[in-house]
Parts: sequence; C-alpha cells; structure tokens
Amino acid sequence: MTDAHQTLAAEAAVVVFRHFTREDWHGFAGAERFADGSEPLAAEGRATLAAKRAWFVILDATGGCLMIEDDPQNDYGGYCLHHAFASPAEAEAWFRAKIGTPAHRLDFLMAGFAAV
Repeated sequence: MTDAHQTLAAEAAVVVFRHFTREDWHGFAGAERFADGSEPLAAEGRATLAAKRAWFVILDATGGCLMIEDDPQNDYGGYCLHHAFASPAEAEAWFRAKIGTPAHRLDFLMAGFAAV
C-alpha cells in the first residue's frame, strides 16, 4: 500500500460515538436524553474530500446537530436533523446506514441535516 493509500485509509476511519460529557452539556444544553434515559451521543471527525474540514455531530432523542469547521452556518446554529431516535443504538445505526464515514458536507445534507 502506498503512503497516499495509507493516508486515505486513516482518514476514512470508522466514526466513533461517545456519550455526552459535562462539557458537551454546557455547549449543547438543548440536547435531549433518549427515552431510556441514556445520554445523547457525540462524534467528531474530518471529511475525506475537498477541504477536509473537521465536523462535530450530536445525535439525541429528537435528531441531531452538526457543526463544521470554518462554516459560516455555525453562526446560526449549524445544521439540524429532525428525526426521532428511541435509543443510542438506533441513532448510531441510522448514522452508519445513512452517512457512514462522511467524505463531504453533502453526505450529511443528503441524510437529512439542514441549515438552521
């Protein structure tokens, strides 16, 4: 495998979700716990195409929130997803099926995220 292929493989690593931390609650106090009381999920990564901007996504009981590095839409709240999730497992499964490893902002938009 060439160095270029290894770099692309590393960039396309699987998205890893984690439960909210105290700091996440400070920044995203409007997030909602899942029906079973579980904390919302958060994940971050970097697009693999175009400007390769970093992104941060939250999935909760009501949908999701997306912020993208250097995106002027962040000044207005970023991007929202209106989609009810019953559990963290359902939210993560939806993300993997609809978005997978995002290569570009368009991957999020095609999955249903829209500007606030």
